Amino acid sequence: MQFVGSNDETTFEGREPTGGISNYFIGTDPDEWRTDIPHYRCVTDHDVYPGVNVVYYGAGRNLEYDFVVEPGADPSHIAIAFSGAGQPVVNASGDLSFPDIERVLAMRAPVVYQEVDGEIVNVAARYQLSDNGVVSLELDSYRSDSSSDG
Repeated sequence: MQFVGSNDETTFEGREPTGGISNYFIGTDPDEWRTDIPHYRCVTDHDVYPGVNVVYYGAGRNLEYDFVVEPGADPSHIAIAFSGAGQPVVNASGDLSFPDIERVLAMRAPVVYQEVDGEIVNVAARYQLSDNGVVSLELDSYRSDSSSDG
């Protein structure tokens, strides 16, 4: 999964430490080993697109992610390409799947909402597929001056 046209110099921030750590002793060069790597409940990738962060987190046995769009930022910049997964399709439920691969790979239909005057307001959204397999989001009307998560 690659964010098309994204910022190459993002920064990651771990949030909600769990107290766990991992050590990676890969290869024979101790300079390449990584120790005392903290675990977090979620990790934010800042400014993937202008005013758009990506928050990664676990949900059961699945990796989930949310785009957090700042007020005034343009969610139409969000575009995702998948390598090695074949041509994506959108099923009747709005979920994205990749029928050309042996394993089941699917992404649930997008859920988009924004906070307007302290209340959560749902925004209808769906996946949009380009001819070259790039996936973007198509949103119904929303207030661009209010915060929006999706």
